[in-house]
Amino acid sequence: MSLTDLFMSHDGNISHKWEHYLKIYEMELGLLVARGQPLNLLEIGIQNGGSLQIWAKYLPPGSNIIGIDINDDCLKINQNGFHIFIGDATDSVFLNNILKDMSFDIIIDDGSHISNDVIRTFTNLFQRLNPSGKYIIEDLHCSYLAKFQGGFQQEGSSIELLKLLIDSLNYDYFRDSVSQEENKFFDFYNRNIGRISFYDSIAVIEKYQNIKKRKFSTILAGNNAPVYELYLYIPRQFAIANKINFQKIRDNLIKKFKCEIADIERQLHDKNNEIAEKDETIEYLINSKSWKYTKPFRLMKRFLKISDL
Repeated sequence: MSLTDLFMSHDGNISHKWEHYLKIYEMELGLLVARGQPLNLLEIGIQNGGSLQIWAKYLPPGSNIIGIDINDDCLKINQNGFHIFIGDATDSVFLNNILKDMSFDIIIDDGSHISNDVIRTFTNLFQRLNPSGKYIIEDLHCSYLAKFQGGFQQEGSSIELLKLLIDSLNYDYFRDSVSQEENKFFDFYNRNIGRISFYDSIAVIEKYQNIKKRKFSTILAGNNAPVYELYLYIPRQFAIANKINFQKIRDNLIKKFKCEIADIERQLHDKNNEIAEKDETIEYLINSKSWKYTKPFRLMKRFLKISDL
């Protein structure tokens, strides 16, 4: 059953979501769930516990579901298929005490939505995200509201943090432009974040399956370069595709260049012959005693004499 169907037919504790979130979750988590392997999910912000109940139905059997909230009353919720802990997710000591060495495939921040809390929670929990795991931040529209420490392009807001994470994806291209302290931030997330997806009020940060260890390289495929000889500009060792025939590329380029040189030489030969013919004509005209060819010069001479009078 789809998450949308589970949500619409849910008759347990109340769960409160924006209508478009359900399809986003289906798109982002569908492949993970379809594998049928147990998943570890952590949700910050419990409210009435309805979402935890729905996750327990949606995730594969054997999945481990944990909810964290600062409200002690959340312990009143019947913990059937999930576990609840009371505490502050911005407190790294608390998290280490209750989570120990646990890691998660899915982490959802649906807590206070206050920018500082969102940022500190992300900083504390991203390291607990499993390879290929997804960190989801809900209700990011709060990042634009003053009462949540936000505002449009407000420094320190949660959405501005996410913009920095976008920069981290492209860090390899501006490494020399940041300070040593900034380097630590950008380098860490550049090596760990494979993708960030943005939707209305929600962002999904996906971790690489394997830590990125080097800058990505360009690769080549094919043997012919009739227009742009890209082979000349891309180092051989970076072309990883095994089927690239470098010898054939080189031979084709040499053949092409030889043909172009031969064509230029033919044109040059024709031009030299044309120049030689014109030189001969000029020499003949200068030395000719023919009445026909010398007529223009005689007329000019006559004109000059008349002008002198």
